[in-house]
Amino acid sequence: AFDIILDTVGGKGPWIQARRTRTLKRNGRFVVMNGDESHMQIHNSWQAMQFMFRLVGRQLWTSMCPFVPNYIWHANALDLKPGNLQEMSRLVEQGKVQVVLDPMTPVPFEREPIRNAFKLMESRHAHGKVVVEIQE
Repeated sequence: AFDIILDTVGGKGPWIQARRTRTLKRNGRFVVMNGDESHMQIHNSWQAMQFMFRLVGRQLWTSMCPFVPNYIWHANALDLKPGNLQEMSRLVEQGKVQVVLDPMTPVPFEREPIRNAFKLMESRHAHGKVVVEIQE
């Protein structure tokens, strides 16, 4: 089981699956960058309120319930500060952070392999991050 899962695609399914399969440790964290819909459209204030209520409500519920991993909506997760990438690299080198890559990666920077990589990610059947190799 993992300490943290970083979901950059979105959707409610991965959170539910992580809970059911016990992919996360009991005190683990499930961090999402976007909402329940990977292609969300908000056309009015009511839809915006529903979007916020689902995310904030789930975050509050999991923070109060000790039996499920914490659900964290991190809207500014990609707001990198100077030194963040160096620190992350150091943690990976020390073995404190494990990066899981899909076995089909890296894929070459060519049209068809990249299309296949996107199809794999959209299917949500990738077993880790999908990497595209730009050059050696």
